[in-house]
Amino acid sequence: MSRTLQYSIAESFQIAWDYLDATGELGNPDTAAGHLLDTIETMVRQGERRPLLLSNKAIASYQRFRAEQGCPYRVLEEQEVLDSVDLAGGSIMDNLTKRDQPDRSKINMQEDYEVKYWTKALGVSKEELRRAVDKVGSSAAAVRKELGLLGAPHS
Repeated sequence: MSRTLQYSIAESFQIAWDYLDATGELGNPDTAAGHLLDTIETMVRQGERRPLLLSNKAIASYQRFRAEQGCPYRVLEEQEVLDSVDLAGGSIMDNLTKRDQPDRSKINMQEDYEVKYWTKALGVSKEELRRAVDKVGSSAAAVRKELGLLGAPHS
């Protein structure tokens, strides 16, 4: 997987995660991570590479999934999702409240959803990630350097 593709996947995941977290729609982190990554991966396999489109489609898919599961949150229209994303910076706009934001500068090997996120984002196995974290610590930048991905964009 190319670094550009890894970056698109990681950025798409982060945008979707931040939005769902900020709106209180995240639910179970493991379920959310799996659903978002599966949706993004399916679209990437179909040729889509634009992070905002990938993240918006993943958000809409997860909201539909949660609604089907009887989730009390309403499903937002795709335009509402688009309106809440800062198109210039690709991040959630400041007027949304971020709660318990995952620290993407650190890798927490104790959380399954983080391990799944980082293995997918860095294109490595769980064992490779664990070895790198054991060797250099939990800093994402240090792990990228150890894995030879120093020039890879930060998520």
